[in-house]
Amino acid sequence: MTTAFAEQGTITVIRIQGEIDPSLMEALTLELTGLALERRTRVILDLRRVTHMALGSIRELVEKVRRFRGLGGDIKLAGPIPYVINLLKLVGATSDLDIAPDEEVAAARFGS
Repeated sequence: MTTAFAEQGTITVIRIQGEIDPSLMEALTLELTGLALERRTRVILDLRRVTHMALGSIRELVEKVRRFRGLGGDIKLAGPIPYVINLLKLVGATSDLDIAPDEEVAAARFGS
């Protein structure tokens, strides 16, 4: 698993590659907590290269999304492959998440 960060104005993009397992989710949680403390609460997770998500990690992600929304921001998911979308559906997370086909669409959903 690898991650990369990019800033697009007021939006932070985190590009993830590989599997989101409990250890990656722990690291991602630390990064997201740091962003929240900095009031950088507009985040896109680029999941185009994510091949699997542990079910527990999905639940943790939903909790983080709710926390960011409570702070006036959001975490949007960009470009997950069909297998990952099916995992999100399996745990009933799709109604709690904003899933976009790509980064551009996700960014546009933040508005101005």
